[in-house]
Parts: sequence; structure tokens; C-alpha cells
Amino acid sequence: MLAGFFLRDFELIERGDDVGMLMASPLKVLAEETADAYEALHAGWETRVEVEAAALARLAPDLVLANIPYLTLAAAARAGIPAVGMSSLNWAEIYWDFCGARPEAARVHAEIVAAYRQAELFLLPQSSMPMNWLPQRRAIGTLARIGTPRRAGHRDKRPKAPVSTRELIVEINPVIRGWGLYYHKAHVRRLFHRLDGWIVRPIQTHRFKRWRNAGWKRLPERQLYGEYGLVKLISLIPSLTLRHDTSVKAAYGKTVRAV
Repeated sequence: MLAGFFLRDFELIERGDDVGMLMASPLKVLAEETADAYEALHAGWETRVEVEAAALARLAPDLVLANIPYLTLAAAARAGIPAVGMSSLNWAEIYWDFCGARPEAARVHAEIVAAYRQAELFLLPQSSMPMNWLPQRRAIGTLARIGTPRRAGHRDKRPKAPVSTRELIVEINPVIRGWGLYYHKAHVRRLFHRLDGWIVRPIQTHRFKRWRNAGWKRLPERQLYGEYGLVKLISLIPSLTLRHDTSVKAAYGKTVRAV
């Protein structure tokens, strides 16, 4: 698969330079196991940077492009090799969100941030985490490959039997949830709100077979999100979820927070 991205011969060297997040499933993070792995990686941090720097020096590249192993960026700086990071996310903020309560978290997080800051440039495709703590960040817009029209092939594969609204939602929910969880830590509140509306309208159209109709009255959003279980993108934003979980309305109309 990698051969399709390069215009010349290349050598693939398999190395494990970061932890990422250990997962029990595509949607469940193993937070404690991940924290243990980070603690082990950073137990001998300076030694690991030296070993990786020596390996890069032997390869003698003109440039290191990292997506986004921070150990590689720190090692490139140690070896005097120019390095550029490129990603819509970073492990420093993700680690802190899931593992920040651990006693070693402050030290580990500081070392990750320092490693990322050693990149000469950090490219942020749209949509990305803000990463305001990276002074060398630069937004570069959307990265995409021009697609090939395949309408005829898709038309042939369309199911013959009509799909019910419930079956349609079951089919699209994993796509909505996966896309939302990938981008939910960026500044996407307004975008998610607009997309939620865009997702609902075609479902109503599918149900009543016409684009401009009164489907919103006969199949309202509360029914789609409640009875049918449609995933709501804006509900995946952590800050909004936390606010919803910790605030309750008192009987006399004021807001109280759980402690």
C-alpha cells in the first residue's frame, strides 16, 4: 500500500517509536495500560533519545517528517537533523486527557511537549487540535486525494429491497461516531452542530421520499436521537458531555452542580 504514495524505491524499517493509545476496541481506550506503557517509555527517556538519535545519524536523512512520534522529533534534534511534524492531533494532549491523574503524568507530559517543540515546523491539516502551545505550528488546510468517479459501480451494488429508517441509522452510526471521535477534541462545536442538522434532513427525506417535505414534523429529531438511537455529533464533544453530566436543574429553577 505504501508503494502507491512514493515515486521512487524506498526501504521500510519497522520501529516502535511511540505508544499512542492502547485500545480494547476501536472506541474503548485502555487508560491504565496506556499510562503504564508511557511510564515505561519515559523511565529512561534520555537514554532512549540518545539511542534513537544514533540510529537516525547512521541513516543520515536530509529531513525527518514525523506523524507524530515525539521521540523521533527529539532524537532528530539531538542528532542535528531538520525535522517537521505533521498531524491533526498530538499525543501530549491525548495522554493528559486520559492519564493526567497519574503521579508521573506531569513529568511525562512535560517531556512529550518539549519533544514536540524541538521540531522546526509542525504542520496542522484541517481540522486539527489548536496546539497553541506549539510556537512553530502552521495551518495548511485540507489534505485530500482527488477521487475517481465510481457512480456506475455503486449504482449496480445498491440493495434491491428498501432499507428501513432503523436499518439506515444502524448502518451510518459507526461512521458518524468514528468520524466524530477522531475530530471531537478540535474546535468543531459549530461544525458538528451544522453537520447534525445535515445528517437529520436526508434521513427524513429517505423516510418520506421527498427532499422538501414536512418530515421534520412526522419524524422529529428527538425521535431520531431517542427512539432510533442516531448518534449526535455534538454530544461527542467532551466538554459538553461533562457539562451535561454534572449539571442538574433544581425544582425551583436554579442550576446546581454535583460535588
